[in-house]
Amino acid sequence: MKVVAGVDTSTQSCKVELRSAEDFELVASGSAPHPPASPPSSEQSPEAWWQALVLAFRSALAAAPAVEVEAISIAGQCHGLVPLDSARSVIRPAKLWNDTTSDGELQKLISDIGADAFIARTGSLPTAAFTIGKVAWLVAN
Repeated sequence: MKVVAGVDTSTQSCKVELRSAEDFELVASGSAPHPPASPPSSEQSPEAWWQALVLAFRSALAAAPAVEVEAISIAGQCHGLVPLDSARSVIRPAKLWNDTTSDGELQKLISDIGADAFIARTGSLPTAAFTIGKVAWLVAN
């Protein structure tokens, strides 16, 4: 049976659903937890995300009859920062959307640029959840 796999990786876990490629009926599912994280310092290892994806996918495949995965769709967290080195290797835990430890650096950035100028240039005034504050934190730390 041909299936499509839907992957949702969130702050708490990774979930995988296998659905029939013909009528999108649910065939099987699996999930695996991510390490706990909560503000103000909300960080996780991207390697832990990968391990959760592997476990969730294997669990879904084990619960399914013989299937052939025809396509995969992945939805993930937003506003996170996964810093990489020049070899594209992760250099520290990822700062999640709900990490607020970068608020001081973000406020300085907004002060330096000016709130009105920030809004004019980007269309919004970022909060501590936005990645730009996390980038400023990374530079400072």
